[in-house]
Amino acid sequence: MPLQSLGQPANPERMVQNFQTDGYFRTYQLESSSSFSANCHVVLSLSGYRELNGHEHRIEKALTFLLRAEASGPISDKWNHSPQYCRMLFVQTLLSVLKKRDENWLESLPTNIIYEKVPGGICRLLSQTLLAQSSDGSWADSLEFTAYSILTITHCLSLPWTTDLKVQLKDSIFRGRQYPRHRCKEVAREVYNFLLAHITHNQDNVLFAKSKGSVTKDGAQFVNQERAYIDWVRTTASDDTICPFSFLFFTALISERGRICFEGAQASYFSRSLCRQLVTMCRQYNDYGSAKRDAEEGNLNSLDVPEFQSHTNRADGCSKANGSDIPVVRPEDGNVASPTRAASNEQKSGENEAKAPERAPVKEDLMAIAEFERSCMQLALEKLSRISPPATVHKLQVFIDVTDMFGQIYVQRDEQFHVLFDSLSKTASLAL
Repeated sequence: MPLQSLGQPANPERMVQNFQTDGYFRTYQLESSSSFSANCHVVLSLSGYRELNGHEHRIEKALTFLLRAEASGPISDKWNHSPQYCRMLFVQTLLSVLKKRDENWLESLPTNIIYEKVPGGICRLLSQTLLAQSSDGSWADSLEFTAYSILTITHCLSLPWTTDLKVQLKDSIFRGRQYPRHRCKEVAREVYNFLLAHITHNQDNVLFAKSKGSVTKDGAQFVNQERAYIDWVRTTASDDTICPFSFLFFTALISERGRICFEGAQASYFSRSLCRQLVTMCRQYNDYGSAKRDAEEGNLNSLDVPEFQSHTNRADGCSKANGSDIPVVRPEDGNVASPTRAASNEQKSGENEAKAPERAPVKEDLMAIAEFERSCMQLALEKLSRISPPATVHKLQVFIDVTDMFGQIYVQRDEQFHVLFDSLSKTASLAL
């Protein structure tokens, strides 16, 4: 569907052949139970084609499965526990079918599906959504569920309802958007920053590729970089990861009923500082482990900015970065959780030295800076722990650990993953 939207040719035939069954579409081979959302996406994807030649019977197969599931009781999905999500996705799916029928496609669909089952399903889903709204405008006192429900009603507004019902639907949307409006604005801002950062980073990649004409033996230098590295890595390079948005969304999910966690000047500041240092650290871990891959693909890496090219900032004249062996201790279990020593061992291996010996000193610089960000993050967590409920801090630690784990994976195994991915890609190509 994204390729179609971009005007690029796309043929779903291989995917259809691999994932269709007699009565529905599966998510993967040997799947033990069907997925409601996966079949919704099948209908949405196939109906997104400008011409449906050969796809009508496939749409009918998935649609029939979905209508039966919805008519048999409350719909649910194994990939998302929220009933509001299923309603939103199914309404969107049914509307796409009606739209395609209006364009004189899907004429092979039985008339009772188009004129009875689809309209009946939409009415039930809309009614269930309206009845589930709380007096404060939310759904289940959840930003996530409220967002799904608002989208469900918004999709339904495109249908020719009576004037009174349209007024009711708009009022429901208005009350939902007021809950809580401030946090919604924050989420919207993070999504905007995320998308804008991707555009900016892609522009940086283009400029970096052009700068490769004048390089030193250490590699291409991003001579067009006008900002200091700290400004770039804490903004563009960090914002184009999903972490800042995910952090805000996660804190909304773990907030107590009627409240938002980390309220107040100190809690808000410490939590935002923690997030920024966490995402910066993980970006640096990513760049540390992905140096070879980024060089091959022409992506701008932290190691390519000018500050890493002039390797003269060492007080002792040796190649070891000060502070690179600072261990990080988890508050709850005392375990050391720093990849620095393992990373240093990786640098010393004959394989890596043979591939890029000139990269080792500047990679140590990058690791030392990443460990500095880690120590700042730990300080923010310590400050936050003193003023926040232990249960909330424990949940936050889970988020930190998961995010940190992905960063450390890049440090430890990026080269192996790169080779494995190439191998799997070749195997998949042969299988197809």
